[in-house]
Amino acid sequence: MFIEPVTEEFIGREREIEFLSKWLSDADAPAIVYVHDELEAQEKKGGIGKTLLLDRLLKLTATQFSNVIPVPVDFFNVMDRDGVVIAGRLIEAIQQKYPKWEPESFQRLLQEYHEATLGGSAETANMRERLGDAFADDLRLLQLRMREENVYVLFFFDTFELIERHPIGTVLDPAHTFPDFYQSNRIRAIIAGRNPPDWSHPNWVGREREALVYPLSPFTYEETVDYLKVHCYVYDVSTLSDEMLHALYRRSEGRPILVGLLVDVLNKRIKTPETLVSISRSEFEASLVEEINNFDDPSRWAIFSMAHIYHRFNATLLKLFVDRPGLKGLVPEMMYQELITALPQLSFVRRSTYSDDFVLHDEMRRLVNRYCWEKQDPDQRIRRDLSLLAVEYYIGLLEKEQEEEVRQSYIAETLFHKLFIDVTDGILYFESFFNEAVRLSLRSFARTLFQELRKFQGQMTHEQIQNMRLAEGRLLRQELNWPAALQIYQTLEQDEQWAELRRSDILNEKSSCYVQLGLFTEAEECVRACLEIERTNKDKTRYARLYNLLGYIYRRRGQYGEAMSFYEECIKIQRNLDDTTAYAATLNNMGNVLRFQNKLEEALRYCKLALRIRRDLYKQGKIREVDVGLSLSTIGHIYYSLDEMVETERIYQEAYSIYKRFGDKRPLAASYVSLGNVHFRKGELEKALGDFQQAARLTVGARYEAAMDSITQQGRVLAAMKRWHDAIQCFEPALELAHEIGQNRELAEILLDLAEALDYVGSDSSEQIKEAKRVARKNNYQDLLGRASEVQGDSYYRRQEYQSAFKHYRIACRFMALRGSPVFDKFLRKLNDVLLDVPNNFLPGVIDLLLEYWYAMGLDQEHPQLVNTCKEVIRHMILY
Repeated sequence: MFIEPVTEEFIGREREIEFLSKWLSDADAPAIVYVHDELEAQEKKGGIGKTLLLDRLLKLTATQFSNVIPVPVDFFNVMDRDGVVIAGRLIEAIQQKYPKWEPESFQRLLQEYHEATLGGSAETANMRERLGDAFADDLRLLQLRMREENVYVLFFFDTFELIERHPIGTVLDPAHTFPDFYQSNRIRAIIAGRNPPDWSHPNWVGREREALVYPLSPFTYEETVDYLKVHCYVYDVSTLSDEMLHALYRRSEGRPILVGLLVDVLNKRIKTPETLVSISRSEFEASLVEEINNFDDPSRWAIFSMAHIYHRFNATLLKLFVDRPGLKGLVPEMMYQELITALPQLSFVRRSTYSDDFVLHDEMRRLVNRYCWEKQDPDQRIRRDLSLLAVEYYIGLLEKEQEEEVRQSYIAETLFHKLFIDVTDGILYFESFFNEAVRLSLRSFARTLFQELRKFQGQMTHEQIQNMRLAEGRLLRQELNWPAALQIYQTLEQDEQWAELRRSDILNEKSSCYVQLGLFTEAEECVRACLEIERTNKDKTRYARLYNLLGYIYRRRGQYGEAMSFYEECIKIQRNLDDTTAYAATLNNMGNVLRFQNKLEEALRYCKLALRIRRDLYKQGKIREVDVGLSLSTIGHIYYSLDEMVETERIYQEAYSIYKRFGDKRPLAASYVSLGNVHFRKGELEKALGDFQQAARLTVGARYEAAMDSITQQGRVLAAMKRWHDAIQCFEPALELAHEIGQNRELAEILLDLAEALDYVGSDSSEQIKEAKRVARKNNYQDLLGRASEVQGDSYYRRQEYQSAFKHYRIACRFMALRGSPVFDKFLRKLNDVLLDVPNNFLPGVIDLLLEYWYAMGLDQEHPQLVNTCKEVIRHMILY
């Protein structure tokens, strides 16, 4: 079915409506249409008619596509930038179609989320992610019916340019991309923004096939003339010459916002068509907008006030404006009712879908501020009074409002006016909410506050600007954009005098970013420098955390002795701090390192003590039950290393039960990976594959470690089944995920898995091995350098190139020796086996290669095991 032409006074865009109509009718089309301004010049973007087009499509869809549930979201509205609000909009729309459907899990968790936010609990970040999972589960109950009835949800996202660089706040789970379809294939979206999609942005990387991109051009000449004929009632446009109409079209460039203003100027008899065409094209926009200064006084000042109180405008604000002593007479009281009716009908005013508010089009606001306010209010007295009025209005609203997302919107809108009145006072207001928003991971709220603050950069002191940039770094880190955060910190460090006083804070922030990116060498440099600064600080909390972080860095590198020493330093400090929660976490970390050192009984003692403390803390309500689950998981890993599969499975199942109750899919997916590893170890490959596939289903579309592990482990099982082509199909997307989420160690490991699989199918794997070695060297992953040499040795060995094989095996053996037992012992067993399989005529040569290298490296005294292995093989061959 196609959208039929309508009789309402909506001009043109038949081509766009037909295109989107066909898209809606095509079930196999990409789920996203992205509409952007065709004009490339930045100053010409905006006012192209996207909002009017979306509004028209929304109405037509509602009336002509009964199987589509339309959901309008406008990012111009502060509230609509929050993923919780967007989910709420979607629920309201679905319930109009299916009134008996109730998203019970989501609503229950939403209440807990609001209580946690109100109470300042740091659990809000985790609960927000769980909200996404809960909503996906609720929606899944309706999915079958929607499929049977061929019903789709259609989002209409407008003004995307306001969030295009930082869309993370619009999704409930930061591991998902915008737009969030809540794991449903019954949702589609139209996105409208000024700029084309940036395919290099993390949100869009690799998604070119998911969207149809439609550049929206200005009105054609014919559409412009039609618009003038319909809306211009003072002049008979049909009597104007083609030459004059073409001249008007060239000057307006067909931009709907200028065409609409052109009509307003003509209808108010401010200028004639002849006068307008006498204005040069370069001066036409400025001249046209400046004519608003000549509108009838009441409408003129109402428009000006809307340009300043720009987030929202309504009857209440207009009444406050009319009655304001300092603004008395600008808008006569007798004009109030007439203006309330007339203002929303202006061509450059947009109305809210969800309230009685109306606002000036953002492009018109820019034009009015540029060409009108500076002339009318050069000392900003009137605008300050308007801002005082707005602050009083919002304070009144905040006293009554209970809903958290609405309150956040009011606070952000208040911030603009506080900053306008006094920048220093406004910054204090900003800090009072921003710091808490970052701590609670209220990303959308924090980002909106920052956007308002940044508008006043030109009025700030150098100190204030630098503090603002530091706040931006913290926000970017919270938005998981670690490279951008690092760039901010590195720029700040160039201001040496300013940065010196905040050096500890900057280094602390940088170290967190480097760790998240897997850049452990850089992270260590920052941590050590920060330790020197914090050494004399009375508050030892950060000092302990820094040692803990060093322990983590060295554990990730596989340098377990050093990791343990740092954790021991950390726990010494923590014993004198009143922080039992951190103490238990460090005990668990130490147990994990002991596991890697094969000190398994000692590891169990540490982790069981941590578990006991965490169980007590949980009973006291001081930690989440999921922290108990984390201890159980670590203990399960230790039993796995002990090869006690019955106990391993029991512990993993207990952890799984906690994660399932908690409802967080991330640790739940990790539990499936752990259980899959048990089946893998037992040789139950089909069961293992099933567990890993279940983990993958739980993390579909996600961008975090459990998602990567689930795919990687599937590849490893398939490799064990000798299904090499299928294994490659898993390793390749896992590799992309490792790149994307900055997991360098896992990146190197997967590269080596992929190299091995490629080699088995006869494909060249040299590039994968080369890249794996580069990553391992850069991050000092000595064990992976050994693994890379082992993979190379295996490759040559399969090709019966024994000399080359053992040149790599001997290097692998050295790295394994540095790691110690049981890794070294396991590799020696393998080396013994492959030596015994080498043809007799090659054996003396390869043994000479091994021993010559071992003696040359001086390893024979500290690690004589290789020498003994070679001697035993020689003795065996002589006897043979």
